[in-house]
Amino acid sequence: MRTITIILLTVLSCVTAWAGDKNTTIVVRPITEKQRSEIPDKTLTVKLQRYTINDTPLGKAVVDLVSDVRKDDLYYNFYVLKFHTTQDGVLEVGVIGENRISPAIQKKAWGVMFFDSVCFVLLDEKPDGLFTKAKGKQTIIQEFEIVDDSFHKSTDVFALWKDGKLRANVYHINGSDLLQKRKRKEDGNIMVDHFE
Repeated sequence: MRTITIILLTVLSCVTAWAGDKNTTIVVRPITEKQRSEIPDKTLTVKLQRYTINDTPLGKAVVDLVSDVRKDDLYYNFYVLKFHTTQDGVLEVGVIGENRISPAIQKKAWGVMFFDSVCFVLLDEKPDGLFTKAKGKQTIIQEFEIVDDSFHKSTDVFALWKDGKLRANVYHINGSDLLQKRKRKEDGNIMVDHFE
């Protein structure tokens, strides 16, 4: 039953997101009747510059990562793509499924990119040479869907860019830990997954 609900919410998100114009993304947050008080008085919106990702080794690795997250994820249709340099000077890339415009998105987002018709909000650092400004801006609007049972299955992926490779150290998709599967792919051992 939960799988059916997830699929229906995903379809609703996709249809709603593309029902308007191409410069607007609708983010649908499911809430219960008890959570109705969380709906703000004013509509939450944010307008961000569009970007494209460059064809660099890091750019290709990020595209590969978000592509795999999209293939594995059954629930989210809106993501945060964040970049952070660790104390060791290593770039960390995060892909986080979202169904709300969080305060971090409102304050720290510097742009959006599209992959597979899905909006990725760019957050935190802006790596040199990785992105190019695209034409236009994207308006993101928060909407709410009242549901009988609200549940949260997180999608959180983090990977480190070292020695010309982007290697995941966290790979949670819809609440499931798929890190070992991801590591097998990164190591080139994808045949193992056919027997799982």
